[in-house]
Amino acid sequence: MNLNTFLLFLPACLALNMVLGPNNVLSIMIGAEQGLKSAAIAYLGRFFAFIILIFITALGLGTLLTASAQIFLMIKFIGAIYLLWIGYQLLTSKANMQDETITAYNQDIKLLIKKDFNIAIANPKAILIFTAFFPQFIHLDHYWSDFMTLGVIFLCLEFFAVLCYALLGAKLVKMLKRERFGMINKISGVLMITFGLALAFMKKPSA
Repeated sequence: MNLNTFLLFLPACLALNMVLGPNNVLSIMIGAEQGLKSAAIAYLGRFFAFIILIFITALGLGTLLTASAQIFLMIKFIGAIYLLWIGYQLLTSKANMQDETITAYNQDIKLLIKKDFNIAIANPKAILIFTAFFPQFIHLDHYWSDFMTLGVIFLCLEFFAVLCYALLGAKLVKMLKRERFGMINKISGVLMITFGLALAFMKKPSA
């Protein structure tokens, strides 16, 4: 990858990483409840999910997934139902205070990693990014090296986005009074349901 391609890709990719989607909402919630370290560790779920999707796309299966209406619909509705379920859980759950969640850190972190993975792997938008966005910056003569380089940059910028949103969550919880801590869960729940509904009605891109 030459310097000009890198300088074009970097800001465009960062803009995609910083979009407030369901995974970044989860980072806000984790940052608010358990802090920056837990959000950074939970990123492992998203990291492995995106690695799988990047390899799938690089092998050409991403194009198949976006071209097949049946497969696209299956992934889309699985992702939508999962987001709606998380949103419902957040809206009906009681707020957990930081001193309570710290004691259950070792038990909860595995669940958070799994949740971050499930949200990322079941969202067809990620496949669309790797299928439609990455090829614009890839030279066929260096296909695999360029694809993997873009993938590494994407994952690094995604981690940066996680830290930014987790820090935002940590700042929000300091601004809110303790009795209003549950507002973060409620807002996150509404956003998750909104993303779930938006995902359910998202149309398959035309070939």
